[in-house]
Amino acid sequence: MALTYKKVMETDYGKLTAAAKAWDDMAGEFKKAESNYAATVRGLKPNWRGEAFGAAYVNFAGTQYEYAAAQTGAKASPTCSATPTSSSRS
Repeated sequence: MALTYKKVMETDYGKLTAAAKAWDDMAGEFKKAESNYAATVRGLKPNWRGEAFGAAYVNFAGTQYEYAAAQTGAKASPTCSATPTSSSRS
């Protein structure tokens, strides 16, 4: 069965759209986790000093970066839309 323009235009993209929404929702959850983590880590700064804090802070920054990267990755995943674009009609 060959893929035709008509088939592409008449296809129900509901499941694909739902998956894209789920990825977008996941990005929102990563954003919440990142914000909560950042608020908690920033709360340690006034009370914790010295070498241990310096070493831990490097890890804190890395973890916060990973939360941000996960959010970016989740937002990048749904590269679909409900209808085909002109670039997909070749």
